[in-house]
Amino acid sequence: MRRPLPLADHPYLDIDSDFAFVAVVPVTAGEEPFIEISGAATLGNDGPTLGFDVHAKDGTTSVRIHGAARAIEDRITSGRFWEANFWEKRRWHGHFRTQIVAHVPRNVRMRLRSAAARVHVEELSGCDLSIATNAGALFLEDVQGRLALTTEAGRIDGRRVGGSIDASTSAGAISLDIVSLDPGTHRVRTNMGAARIELAQGMPVQIDTRTAMGSSRVDFRSVKGAPAVLELEADLGAIRVRTSRHQWEASDARTGRPIDGSRADQGSPYRAPANVVETVATASADEDVQKVLERVADGTLAPADARELLRAMGWG
Repeated sequence: MRRPLPLADHPYLDIDSDFAFVAVVPVTAGEEPFIEISGAATLGNDGPTLGFDVHAKDGTTSVRIHGAARAIEDRITSGRFWEANFWEKRRWHGHFRTQIVAHVPRNVRMRLRSAAARVHVEELSGCDLSIATNAGALFLEDVQGRLALTTEAGRIDGRRVGGSIDASTSAGAISLDIVSLDPGTHRVRTNMGAARIELAQGMPVQIDTRTAMGSSRVDFRSVKGAPAVLELEADLGAIRVRTSRHQWEASDARTGRPIDGSRADQGSPYRAPANVVETVATASADEDVQKVLERVADGTLAPADARELLRAMGWG
């Protein structure tokens, strides 16, 4: 099933999804935007019923994704979907072989809302993204632009992201590998969970951290008065900032690409994201932090003891 997306005439993309794996990828050179169902499903006796409707009006292209198998919805809502590594468990690998894939311009303006989903976005630059899920997992790779990312319960993972960043989760984990930041204030917040931030070597950024009950550890040079300010906040949680293996490059705020223009805009065919060992290991470590925080929340562990435990785990 494949439908065109009339983004030339209605450039703002609005996606509304229930329980599904949604991927957003760039169109290849010379290709028009479209949306499709990709992959084969193994969803059990209730069978795959994923579908979507596309409507365009007043400059907005609206996509409504519907009909996820009831078995997926039941397993999500009955499980511990707020835990950091819930979405990495092997039991989901078969269910998410069927995906909704939106092929869009690299600089797309898009809002995506979901009840519970796994969302993967890759290889966009100069984009404007607003992604919000009630429960789920957001994965971004090689994405630069204006990024507003929110999940009530779940995790946010970004690899080689940059631009303007606002990421928050009420209960869950945030892990961001940031290669560039536009001038201005950027925010990462978690009410209960862990925030793990890696910053490119040499990036000029002022880092401000705040934890109400928890710990923070910054192993990166904060530059007071830098054009970019990164505010990190955890009410009940842990913050860790360290240097990544990437070198910082000044980037064009409009396109998100290095000023020297070294990155070509050729596009590439969509490929399903690999299950990276590093991501699973990070999710496991974040789950350990989550367990400590849950004990503080239910009163079985004193905040002072939790702080010492988090420090022993390398978070302070």
